[in-house]
Amino acid sequence: IRLYRGVEMMMDRPLTGAAAANRMLTLGGSRYILIEFTRLVGGAVVANAIVQVRRFDLWPVVAHPERYSSCSVPVVTRWKELGGLMQIDATTLVRPSNRGSRARALVQAGLADILAADNHGDTRSLETAKSWLDAQGASAEADVLTGQNPARILADELTESVPPVRIKTSILTKLRTLFDEE
Repeated sequence: IRLYRGVEMMMDRPLTGAAAANRMLTLGGSRYILIEFTRLVGGAVVANAIVQVRRFDLWPVVAHPERYSSCSVPVVTRWKELGGLMQIDATTLVRPSNRGSRARALVQAGLADILAADNHGDTRSLETAKSWLDAQGASAEADVLTGQNPARILADELTESVPPVRIKTSILTKLRTLFDEE
């Protein structure tokens, strides 16, 4: 296992020039910087932060966008158009929750760039999402999300676009959705 330095930068205030120039704050010394926001952040705030980070010639990687209440396919599409990359939390992807639904919607729309396990010394793992994607018939996409794009980031190269993933929905899930809409 090889470890690389990087931080998850809370964007509760504008990024300064000094912070942007400090490669100890970026992912592995690359031009990619992992940014996060409070859970109730508005879509326009994230968009403004992405534009600001890009002005410093850095590539913003939005950590766990599915956690943000403003997260939707149209909003995240805009964030990506502005130059943001999306890092989906691997274990949230498989959870039957609102966050899980948002994470799956991003993967299904081809808006995810990388998967990460937001592990805090527990059992969360990339393997959970990789196995789930394999079961969806998306092994190639899983390889890009969990291996190729993270390697490109650490090599300071452009990431590869990940095509939309067709997610299989069980009959039980379809029934739940039907009753939830009433």
